[in-house]
Amino acid sequence: MTSDESVPKPRFQKGDMIAGWKVVQKLGEGGFGMVVEVVNRHGLHAACKAEFYTGRRDNQLIKKEVPILRLMQWSKHFCKIHLAGQTTTDVNESLNVIVMTLVGEPLSRIRRQCPSQAFTRSTAVRLLKQCLEAIRDLHYTGYLHRDVKGGNFAWHEESRTVYLIDMGFVRQYIVWKDEEKTEVIKRPIRKKAHFLGTSRYVSLNVHLRKDQGRRDDLWGLVYLFVEFIKGKLPWHDDNDRVTTEKKAKIGSKLLKGCPVEMYKFYDHVRCLGVEDKPNYDLLMNILEKICARCDYRDEDRLDFERGGRYYEYIMDNKENISNSHETTSITGKGAQKYDDESDENNEETSVTDSGTTEESDAEESTN
Repeated sequence: MTSDESVPKPRFQKGDMIAGWKVVQKLGEGGFGMVVEVVNRHGLHAACKAEFYTGRRDNQLIKKEVPILRLMQWSKHFCKIHLAGQTTTDVNESLNVIVMTLVGEPLSRIRRQCPSQAFTRSTAVRLLKQCLEAIRDLHYTGYLHRDVKGGNFAWHEESRTVYLIDMGFVRQYIVWKDEEKTEVIKRPIRKKAHFLGTSRYVSLNVHLRKDQGRRDDLWGLVYLFVEFIKGKLPWHDDNDRVTTEKKAKIGSKLLKGCPVEMYKFYDHVRCLGVEDKPNYDLLMNILEKICARCDYRDEDRLDFERGGRYYEYIMDNKENISNSHETTSITGKGAQKYDDESDENNEETSVTDSGTTEESDAEESTN
């Protein structure tokens, strides 16, 4: 696969027009394209991802993302599409573009701005509820995310909603049985699968090169919640081999310091088979019980919101955050552009066995 560095990216200046949308500012770049904030003639601000159309299937990430987002327009946890398709630049360069909801900073970034780089329990539990809803909605549509981590959940300030972003590793687990498309079946489980995801957050199954199922996305939520509470995971600075060993040995000790109800959450995820359907209602009820016992209310301010416990702390320290590099995640209203080094060193990048950022068709079809 072509490396990210060798693929040319579109370049835009403030005031440039992209299919009727005016560029406001650059938000980030990476992968195969550019992300900019745009505004239409009605004053609606949105995010625009753009990549050169090359005709090659292996680096058309936007074309892969659009069909999935179209299927998810019913869910409040996914970006709404304003425009998607191909357009041309002033010099007749072909682009794939998608204009969609402008969301805020990723949860990983927000967490690291808090004292001890951790949320309070109240914020952690309420964020996990929304993350679980997002994963559940994606699963209901027949897809696995396969890269669950704080960097792939973003906060939308105005609606107070968590958005699940970055569909680059999404894979169907429900497929049509035949060409007539009269019946759907579960996709056959591969005997051996390529490593895909982010080492810190993938399940032990992924480290062991087992095929991923819905359970593996939920393991990502377990690890994400522990990180919300503690600021880092026990294998935060470890290589893949040590991380695998620690995940295999730690068991429920991982949850030390977490609400006691989370042990039931953990046990349910631990007992799921690769093809099993999680009991999402059970998991949500566990989180609701924590909220009821501790009097956590959805309408209460989260740590990082105006009036929240850490809001003033975050505002006072934001000027110290380096903005020398930018990531590919979409920033938005009330957010800042953020540096690539910080995210990469603290969260790790998503990879496959070969170090690329997307599986090829051959890898996807391996059984």
